[in-house]
Amino acid sequence: MKNYIKSGATITVTATADVVSGEAHFVGDMFGVAQDSAVTGEDYEFLRCGEFELLTPTAVTASVGVKAYWLDNGTGVTGSATASKLVGKFTKANINGDIVAHVVLTD
Repeated sequence: MKNYIKSGATITVTATADVVSGEAHFVGDMFGVAQDSAVTGEDYEFLRCGEFELLTPTAVTASVGVKAYWLDNGTGVTGSATASKLVGKFTKANINGDIVAHVVLTD
């Protein structure tokens, strides 16, 4: 097949601002995690699928399989769709006081 490029699980993007390896963010409407650190204008690998440990506000509680949303203010994932965008599902129960959550990304 001549038109196949790659699976798309990881794509190369150009940093519009400095990014740090492991940082979760949006590139346009695509959510993912930076595999590499990069300065503005530099290319880096952007992971679009997989299971990740993501920041979460300490008051967030969620059960396994609950939809995970990235807060519009960029502070982490929550189980509430208010002021946030769907990015995946929780893969481990999250209890009040947790500062990270296990999330599998969905497209």
